[in-house]
Amino acid sequence: MKENYLFRGKATNNGEWVTGHLVQGETQEPRIFFRGAYCYVYIKTVGQCTGKRDRTGTLVFEGDVVTVAAGNDPSGSLGYVTGEVLYSDEACGYLISQGKAAVALGHYDTPCVKVKGNIHDDPALMEEYG
Repeated sequence: MKENYLFRGKATNNGEWVTGHLVQGETQEPRIFFRGAYCYVYIKTVGQCTGKRDRTGTLVFEGDVVTVAAGNDPSGSLGYVTGEVLYSDEACGYLISQGKAAVALGHYDTPCVKVKGNIHDDPALMEEYG
């Protein structure tokens, strides 16, 4: 299964995160096919996998808050950039957004990326960095 075709969302029945294939019709609430069954999820929490993993092997999804090493230097000697992962139609790719500024997620190698959390579980995380 290709990782960039995966979606993640919070289940409406228990608030747990589920990851799988998104199914959404015009008259149906969004569902994610998870562990052999359909699970209804909150639409605001649904995010697509970027196809990238961070330095610990964690998949990166839209809505995640990530920190990347500036200059693509894993040592962090040039500092860090932190922001929310989102998809941009204009850029045709995933960005790390810091409000008005953004950088392309694809420019960073795996050892330079770390998922800090996500905007749904910890909205204050972006206030700290944004």
